[in-house]
Amino acid sequence: MNKTLIITKMKNVKTSIWAFSLMLLTVTAWAQSYDAARMKTDLEIAEDILSRLANQDGERSFWGSNVNGTYIEGYGVILSLPSNFSSRQSVHWGIGSSGSATYTIVGGKRISIDQSKLDSLQEATRNMITQVMKTFLVDYADLINQLKAEDKIMVVQKKSDFSYAVISGERAVISEERDGGFYSIDEAKRNMGVSAEIRKSDLIDYKQGKISRDQAMGKVVMNYDLDASSKKEPDLELFSSIIGRAFRSDLTETYWTSSSPSYERLEGFGVIYNMRVYSRNNLGNDYFSMPTLGEEKISREEGLKKVEEAYPKFEKAILNAMVEYGRTIRSLKEEENLMIKVQLTECKGCNMPESIDLAVKKSVLTQFDRGQLSLENAVKGVKITKYPYK
Repeated sequence: MNKTLIITKMKNVKTSIWAFSLMLLTVTAWAQSYDAARMKTDLEIAEDILSRLANQDGERSFWGSNVNGTYIEGYGVILSLPSNFSSRQSVHWGIGSSGSATYTIVGGKRISIDQSKLDSLQEATRNMITQVMKTFLVDYADLINQLKAEDKIMVVQKKSDFSYAVISGERAVISEERDGGFYSIDEAKRNMGVSAEIRKSDLIDYKQGKISRDQAMGKVVMNYDLDASSKKEPDLELFSSIIGRAFRSDLTETYWTSSSPSYERLEGFGVIYNMRVYSRNNLGNDYFSMPTLGEEKISREEGLKKVEEAYPKFEKAILNAMVEYGRTIRSLKEEENLMIKVQLTECKGCNMPESIDLAVKKSVLTQFDRGQLSLENAVKGVKITKYPYK
């Protein structure tokens, strides 16, 4: 046999062995080794504690969505605060037709303030958020069981786009003022995002008396400028659009979504998409319509049975879509992750989860894109966690 041909074949064999070994390592690393139901309970308790800490003195509050916790095996826990979490002494910045205007709303009345007071309010708000995050991490984060010593617990509040206002592009409508008059928002004055994180190993040292509470507080890593990681990236936006379109009711044959998934880019981890899917429209009197299944009117009992039967087909579809379309994402690093959190259509009493988390390494998507892994083997590299109904 030709010597060059033998060498070429040996190289091909080595490449195949390397790709297969890497795939096995990926799958092994993602093997579930924790109790999902217990983790769900722990996260919900952590969310409640963090929310209560933020509201305990009556001078600050969450306006909008609640705290949202996510566990990622091999990484840790991420707890996200609403972006518009703030002091009740919230400040509005704007330029109206009468000139510059800096003011705060107190008791429904507009009160003008000078720049020095504005800076003071900004600093007080930042200090308050920092204290809430640190207190939670040091005193309560260890209540999240099953974490490994190397895991992280992170609390993150992304960049805020408004305060008592509705933002549209670079303009804001202040509903309480001037019958909805327009005000330009100074980008530099908005909350640029903040995060705090600590390793489980530091909490173990604190609980075992190896370090003091003050020393544990010093172990919390703060980041006060998340603006760079919160900017919209074209490939992440495109993936959201693709998934949102692929699972609209006119294309999918199982569950559908009514909008493109929202997402958070977290440096060092990757990107997390949040998606909600539906299976039916309620017609009243215990009847459904199920457009993706071609059912115009079906009884509740029969409808829930079909919802349950459709779950395996949906799971396969979302796994395939994650890999096939996830390869279009270029801005992630090879060791980072693509994650999709799916809140499933309601089906209490059915043999299916309430929600699922899907996570895959960018390196797996790269191998699939280069033809080094088949779709079937790439899908095996996706870690799927199923959270049951309580």
